[in-house]
Amino acid sequence: EDKEKMEQKDSTATAIESADLDSAIKYNSSGNKLYKQEKYDHALVEYRRALVIRESILGKNHTDTTCCYHNIGRALDDKGQYNEALDYYNKALSIRESVLGENHTDTAQTYNNIGETLHNKKQYDEALVYHNKALAIRESVLGKNHTLTADSYYNMGLALKKKGQSDDALEFHKKALAIYQSLLGKHHPEIERSQKLVNELSKKKKKL
Repeated sequence: EDKEKMEQKDSTATAIESADLDSAIKYNSSGNKLYKQEKYDHALVEYRRALVIRESILGKNHTDTTCCYHNIGRALDDKGQYNEALDYYNKALSIRESVLGENHTDTAQTYNNIGETLHNKKQYDEALVYHNKALAIRESVLGKNHTLTADSYYNMGLALKKKGQSDDALEFHKKALAIYQSLLGKHHPEIERSQKLVNELSKKKKKL
């Protein structure tokens, strides 16, 4: 009887945890929708609800928990709270490096986002370090003809442009543009954005 009661308790606890984790998924999805609508404060409320559940049930070193850290960092970055964003990204990074390894696309995504936040802080040298790390993983795992690899080329180009290294920036933007053109539709926003930078840097080069 005692064993049966214990099994019932375990079964009930598992069911409760499962329901809670389902709620965390819903909170996270809700946060993503709000984020896309640029309602960052509301998104943060949902992401933090998901985080509380996942930390409690799965622990702080679980990959699902790191997704919450990552999403919170992203929303904080868009709110201009760069230092707080970096705190959350670094939490995600330490877990992803430890659990997934340094050569995983999720780890690359965190390197990429840290690079973007550092760029927003005008710390272009530091940003390049992280974009380089993201690029190395993406080229290795995804190959050179992938949109995420193109994103890394594009981000490298942006940072180099800010540093006044226009020729190097142009080469990275050309690489990004070539990939976008081969993989995305003709009128995709990424192509238009990338083409604009290539044109701008090419004109600058001709004037020199």
